[in-house]
Amino acid sequence: MKLALSHSLKERRQSLMAQSELAERIHSSQPRIANAENGDVFVSIELLIRTILATGASPQDIGQVIASVG
Repeated sequence: MKLALSHSLKERRQSLMAQSELAERIHSSQPRIANAENGDVFVSIELLIRTILATGASPQDIGQVIASVG
């Protein structure tokens, strides 16, 4: 599930903004965004969801990503 969320985050973010811009939106750092996009095991699901929401995704979009894991 974390890998699917990471992949979704990377796809959404790349078409919208730089990692540094997203990091600023969520009051984090660019390296942390890179770790989230690359599926780092130390990145929490909460951070992934919060970051995906900051790209403009809806809770339903996130639900679809989670539901696709199977």
